[in-house]
Amino acid sequence: MNRSIIPKLLFVFIWPFPAMVSVFKDLKSKYLLLFFMLFAVFVGINFLEGPNSDMYRYVTSAVYYRDNSFVEIFLEKDFFYPLVSKLITLISTNFYFITICFTTIYYFIFYKCIKVIADNADPAYQTYLPWFYVLALYTVLPFTVVTAFRFNSAVLFFCWCLLEYTLNKKRNFLYLILLTPFIHFSFLFYTVLPFVFLLIKNLRKRVNLTLLIFGLSVVYSNTNLSGFVDTFSKQYLTDSISTQVDAYTSEEGQENNSKRYAKAEKEGSAKRAINRGIITYSRQILMFSLLFFILKRRRFLMQHKFYEDLMIMALLSYSLTNFASSVLHGNRFFSVSNFYFYFVLFYLLTTVKFSYAQNKKFYYENKRLFHFISLLIVLNFFNFTYMAKIVFNLPNLFFGNWLTSYFIING
Repeated sequence: MNRSIIPKLLFVFIWPFPAMVSVFKDLKSKYLLLFFMLFAVFVGINFLEGPNSDMYRYVTSAVYYRDNSFVEIFLEKDFFYPLVSKLITLISTNFYFITICFTTIYYFIFYKCIKVIADNADPAYQTYLPWFYVLALYTVLPFTVVTAFRFNSAVLFFCWCLLEYTLNKKRNFLYLILLTPFIHFSFLFYTVLPFVFLLIKNLRKRVNLTLLIFGLSVVYSNTNLSGFVDTFSKQYLTDSISTQVDAYTSEEGQENNSKRYAKAEKEGSAKRAINRGIITYSRQILMFSLLFFILKRRRFLMQHKFYEDLMIMALLSYSLTNFASSVLHGNRFFSVSNFYFYFVLFYLLTTVKFSYAQNKKFYYENKRLFHFISLLIVLNFFNFTYMAKIVFNLPNLFFGNWLTSYFIING
């Protein structure tokens, strides 16, 4: 074992959080997976056992699937969570055992996304990229959102497949991505993304067409397409699928959701309104930062087809997200678009596909914009972390260790 890792392994038992972060900053570390799994376990034991998060609901509901047959489970439209729940609860129904299993699965998929970038990164990236670029890579999907286990596992799986396909040219992931709706049904429509890209990839005016699609999506994002989608599903899809589509797109659900947010805004604190505002506006700013970059560097992109391909895919992702935003819960797909966009951006700044000099030049020519994007992501991460104080034992997560966690869990 490398001697340099031994002090970190010892320190991880004394003060886990900074020890893990010290390894995460080196994307080329051989021990990245080990520390990802240690981080997953430590996050899992620092959930608060209370009804304040989706994770609590997932954990307490997991026991329901223990006695279900595998046939019943696979008849579910998105059987990933029921299947995982059954396998876990056959071993133990302890709250923290289940949270650890869920966080381990989640962070393993996250690690696979990071590994795509790490395998392609020039080790010299640390000589010119500021530290907060790496921090943004890990926090563009904040670790606290693991509480929405089912949806965000689907986000990571989808992005992992998309990254493998677009960056590593592994065509089998183009088909593997079709499994995402079995993790979360709402991805049924979103899986068209890589196929839309394939349709326009070889067109002469593909950038213009992508910009047109994006423009239309911005217009339609401010309309309510719930009624249209609901009617379409009832007329052309099976009853079971239509029922599930209705859960995400019904006009009644849209209205109830708007009322619930309005009530929460009225009764909630100014701090909560600020938190939500930061999330909403940072999504929009990231999206239009991509658009600004494409328009500003259009000649450069035309000369570098690979760069252009990735930017087109990212903008198409935002376009689909905008269309999805016109129905209930559709704005959650900004998690996909933001994640893919920043991972691709980081890849272009560090990839071994191009020379060190070219990567460095690309960084310095766009430094102001890339600084802005990275710092915005980090700001949003701190915002999400503040909001998660009712879900996690944050003081123990950041400053405690395994022993303090043991005493907290056992009273």
